[in-house]
Amino acid sequence: MNERKLLHRLGLLFPKNLSEFYDHPGYQTGNKDMNQEVKKVFLCLDFTEACLSAAIKFNPDIIITHHPFFFGSKPKIRKNDLLKAKLEREVISKLHCPIYSYHTNFDKAKNGMNDTLFAFLGFQVDEIGKDGCLRITYLKEGKTTSEIARYLADKFHFDYVGYLDNQKLNFRIGMVAGGAGNDFSWAIDEHCDLYISGDSAHHARVDMRRYCLNYIELPHECEEIGFMLGMSKALKDIDPTLEIEEFRFEEPYTLVKR
Repeated sequence: MNERKLLHRLGLLFPKNLSEFYDHPGYQTGNKDMNQEVKKVFLCLDFTEACLSAAIKFNPDIIITHHPFFFGSKPKIRKNDLLKAKLEREVISKLHCPIYSYHTNFDKAKNGMNDTLFAFLGFQVDEIGKDGCLRITYLKEGKTTSEIARYLADKFHFDYVGYLDNQKLNFRIGMVAGGAGNDFSWAIDEHCDLYISGDSAHHARVDMRRYCLNYIELPHECEEIGFMLGMSKALKDIDPTLEIEEFRFEEPYTLVKR
């Protein structure tokens, strides 16, 4: 399958018009050739210096990331982020393939980030929030926040997860993977007892206390898991012969204990 056909098929699954207004999905950089046969795909959450040598060794026909390589104006980023400008030059000179990103369009789409992680956790999608990202499930029997936090830590094999507990049982659970901790109003608007996300600011956690919304904070590594599972499946469904390299490097914080 050539690059044009593969991108068309991915675009049907994860259409660009699902993206948030601030987002920058799609073509990022590198050498494009729409007639190039795609046999090898390199997947990573972020394309950084950490995965350059692995990508060169794998020699892919296309690189697909979740987070855009350029999140904003390309000329401005090239000017202000000299390391990124240098990395882009290395991508062009050493890899000879394009980088494409599927970000909030992948988050919202059917069988994208949030659907994939809900399935991974064994949750049923009972509702989708009006924002398009929030996935909601109902529990027949209420669970404590600590019980659910422990379950998530075990499923993801995380050393820790953080949580806020307002001392109420959870029946209606909402989740948005990644950095949507500050968007807790989505969960309040949908009458959730518990909100699961990440990267919340202090003021957001204070307000969640004020509104008696239970909250579980996951490391951003959960996005890496969801992206690899969901995008790999989508690619294999499109072309089972594709050779896919999944580069994983997102790690939770190292905690210092007294």
